Amino acid sequence: MLVGVVDGKIKSTEKEGILMKTGMHKIFISHSSKDAEYVREIVNLLEVLGLRKDEIVCSSMPPYCVPLDNKVYDWLINEFQQNKLRVIYILSENYYASAASLNEMGAAWALKQEWTGILLPGFSFDDITGCIDKTRIGIKLDDTDKDTLNYRLEELKDILVEEFGLRSMPPIIWERKRNEFLRNIELITKGAGDNGKTLLTRFSDFIEKGKTFDLLGDYTEFCDIKSCVNKEAQNIIKINTYQNGFDAKVEVDDEKELNQEGFAMAFFKYVPCENWREFRESGYHLEFDAAGTENLHTVQLEVKNSEGYKIIDEPLYVSTMESHFSIPLSKKMRDSSVWESVSELCFTMLFNKDCVTGNKWTLSVRNLKLSK
Repeated sequence: MLVGVVDGKIKSTEKEGILMKTGMHKIFISHSSKDAEYVREIVNLLEVLGLRKDEIVCSSMPPYCVPLDNKVYDWLINEFQQNKLRVIYILSENYYASAASLNEMGAAWALKQEWTGILLPGFSFDDITGCIDKTRIGIKLDDTDKDTLNYRLEELKDILVEEFGLRSMPPIIWERKRNEFLRNIELITKGAGDNGKTLLTRFSDFIEKGKTFDLLGDYTEFCDIKSCVNKEAQNIIKINTYQNGFDAKVEVDDEKELNQEGFAMAFFKYVPCENWREFRESGYHLEFDAAGTENLHTVQLEVKNSEGYKIIDEPLYVSTMESHFSIPLSKKMRDSSVWESVSELCFTMLFNKDCVTGNKWTLSVRNLKLSK
């Protein structure tokens, strides 16, 4: 089946009953731009599952939207022609009032793309019309049967994990992220999103009460602190974790190995990403105590988001005497949205004479927290 454009409309023709696909496997989110708040939460859930930037097409949400200098319809047609898509229809009254959305539905139906229907609050299966089958099981986000709703979302998760080769996550983490998603959908339905209120995360109760959040304890309950070194130096870092902190011990065979390219890193890898926006908007600080042995002088602190953007990237000057560091999140980036997908918290020791001397040193970090 081949697809082309005739008089501005998508047309399809069959060729030997075979549809040839040369591109990628992607999720195409077909929706009305008037439902963008709901769509944003759905995309956030896909990001939680581990889908990459080039695996999602969503016209109303950067960076998954139509690239700069492209013609919208030409670009969308190419996506349908070249890629194997799983289309997720975000169905609502707004969807059926949108000619562009209905064109997408027709194109996906003509190309026999796999699809899943998600019904926004206030929209029912009886309201489904057009070329898709209203008797096909979908996900109704305001389903009063919460067990069914939770089960359908888990089914979708399992389908996407298998189709895209994603890494599975512990059930306790999935349940937490799913519940955050459903709470935010409820808030949007009640008008919280339109009023500019920050949507809920798993941290909301801590923040509302002004509590301190123990980053180390929360992370190490499920994961080990990870280490990374440059390719020229292997097996040179050892991390010991304690109840209130960790030590990162580095030893190179020869001081001559120190160079501008080398590094050793202790880092927290958040899978799925964490949403720290509410911490930032509530005036929280990233706080910890740090010290180094006499050969360690400077450590680079980095906090990155899912796009690899360094939200925090600054040197820490350490000594044998423990120092307290307090970094206000609100002073880092005006755009709060960069905090919505924190993926890494890194302590990096660079192999240059300004940062280290000798051939071995230790970084000690204690009391790593988010607090007011």
